[in-house]
Amino acid sequence: MNLLSGGRAPSCAATSTFPTDSHHKKMLDGGFVDAWEALNRGKPRQPTFHLYDDEPEMCCDYVFVTPDLVPRLKSIRIDSQTQASDHQPVMVELG
Repeated sequence: MNLLSGGRAPSCAATSTFPTDSHHKKMLDGGFVDAWEALNRGKPRQPTFHLYDDEPEMCCDYVFVTPDLVPRLKSIRIDSQTQASDHQPVMVELG
């Protein structure tokens, strides 16, 4: 099922998941684009989870955009300094 059918406006979705999780696959199969991959194809992801505790660091926070927003993607960054949560904020800039 394509989540983007029906002439919807451009949109963005953020989620905490793992690439092996079915929700991650559903986003991609539904027509959304992984913003990190669009801007950093082939580069390792920064960790977004467990940076300040005794658990292993990992990336599990993603931003997905509709294909029409991909040309407007200017940057994506992880705020690795804040300790307000066990997840780090992921920020996307559109132009």
